[in-house]
Amino acid sequence: MTCTEIAHPRVGTIAGDHWLLRLAQEWRTLIQWHQWQDIKDDIAQTISAITSYLYQMERQFGREQDYFHLRGQDNLLRYRPIADVVIRLHQDDTLFATLARCAAATIAGCAARLSVPPGLTNRVTAFLDSHHGRRFLHGMVAVRQNDAELAALIPTIGRLRYAGPERVPVEIFSAAAKTGVWIASTPVYMEGQIELLYYLQQQTICNNYHRYGNLGTRSLD
Repeated sequence: MTCTEIAHPRVGTIAGDHWLLRLAQEWRTLIQWHQWQDIKDDIAQTISAITSYLYQMERQFGREQDYFHLRGQDNLLRYRPIADVVIRLHQDDTLFATLARCAAATIAGCAARLSVPPGLTNRVTAFLDSHHGRRFLHGMVAVRQNDAELAALIPTIGRLRYAGPERVPVEIFSAAAKTGVWIASTPVYMEGQIELLYYLQQQTICNNYHRYGNLGTRSLD
């Protein structure tokens, strides 16, 4: 399936608190005060992405759900964060595509790292190195490494996230093919219902709690 995002996602009420939500509210205020005029579109998209990711985690991905409610059997659908996600930067990546991937990995609960090509210097790296960028990364490690160094680490990676298929070198594809590591390389989405799927693993649990029709203490439910 190929998705094209044509508008900012619709978001309902977010019940819980999160430091990224507070940060997004600060950024919204800065835009209203006419700050960051050169990057305001990227920041606005990132704010929408953060709120959508948090909303979809509360609504769907962050809780167990049983759609069948069979008597005598639990069928639980839940999502678990990918253990080790590497977010790879490319010289053509926008600031939004970088910040949104970091936010999605954080909100999903992944142990994420930022992989930056040596010598890459642009407005994206400048923002990440700024006070606002360091607050946003919130301790997420950023490592300078070339493609060969990244390829050597692929057997230890749970998932590799690029911002476009044309940005993945053949060397990385070849290394991933040897171990079966999934390279997520679709465009980065503001919509949490799509983007968060790249940082989560779906898990289904079937629990038969009856014994020859005897429900035990569950008969009291």
